Amino acid sequence: MSTNFNTENNTLRKLLAVDGFTYSVPSFQRDYSWDEEQWNDLWEDISAVVSKENPQPHYMAYLVLQSQNNKDFSVIDGQQRLTTLSIIILSVLRHLKDIDVLDNTNRDEDKINSEKFRSVYIGEVNSASFISKTKLKLNRNNHEYYRDYIVTLEKNIPTRGFRASEKLLQKASNWFYKKIEIYIANYSIHKKGEALAFLVENMVDNLFFTVITVTDELNAYKVFETLNARGVTLSSTDLLKNYLFSIISKNGNYKTEELESLDDNWTKLSQRLENANFSDFVRCYWIAHHKFVRKLNLFKDIKGTIENPQDAVNLLNGLKASVEIYMNLYSPDGGTWYPNA
Repeated sequence: MSTNFNTENNTLRKLLAVDGFTYSVPSFQRDYSWDEEQWNDLWEDISAVVSKENPQPHYMAYLVLQSQNNKDFSVIDGQQRLTTLSIIILSVLRHLKDIDVLDNTNRDEDKINSEKFRSVYIGEVNSASFISKTKLKLNRNNHEYYRDYIVTLEKNIPTRGFRASEKLLQKASNWFYKKIEIYIANYSIHKKGEALAFLVENMVDNLFFTVITVTDELNAYKVFETLNARGVTLSSTDLLKNYLFSIISKNGNYKTEELESLDDNWTKLSQRLENANFSDFVRCYWIAHHKFVRKLNLFKDIKGTIENPQDAVNLLNGLKASVEIYMNLYSPDGGTWYPNA
């Protein structure tokens, strides 16, 4: 790869334990969407990892990050995994908190572990405002809920008035709390804290990613398309979406409900395409309305052309209006109606 890319294998510990490292999910990237099927798969992997008899390091696939300073990272791909892993660690902290109430035999050791896990893997709490400064910041729809309810280990969370993705965050927290409860069930109350510490330490040391760090959106898009060509399913259109919405939102003339309406249209567009490749659809539209462009140059061409909010809105509306035409011409066997180059 060129100097605009950096690729290395990192454990979860190496990703999160470096002081000052932060990870932010771009504002308009998709909301948290994992459910019990994905949670169960991940928990089975972790259960194998923490097996005392036969520890098995587990590969967590690609993590694509964008950074200019190698300290503050935007999570271009991998936010579902990072979010869920942080929820698992927070579920451990919930149990350590419960143990502290029930038994004080190892209170000092458990408190040290709890404070260490929080500061190293989750983030600090401001002593003045009591607001958590998290290492992981979720998108605009999920972060406030994550910060105020999940990170604070709240038990009695109100259930009305929240988005589906916010409810999934809470459901995930409770699901993993119960799984961890089963994991420590056979330990005496005096040994549960030790078992929880073992779970976290082995998890962060034995879960590892291939981390690709890029310097800008264009390089990230090239990574997506290269990996897609090799059969790795990633969403380069999430990157395109974030670019378009960042242009629109920076303008300041669009109200929240207008942005949400555009966001909803994008989601419906994605759902309407089903198994069709979204980036293929965008390329088809671009060729039909602008000029021929090769797949790897699509994002560069769009970024060089769409530079103001109205252009971005026009593109979003144009894509919405054209999806039926594309779906009628798209063939299930993978054929397309534009030059294959």
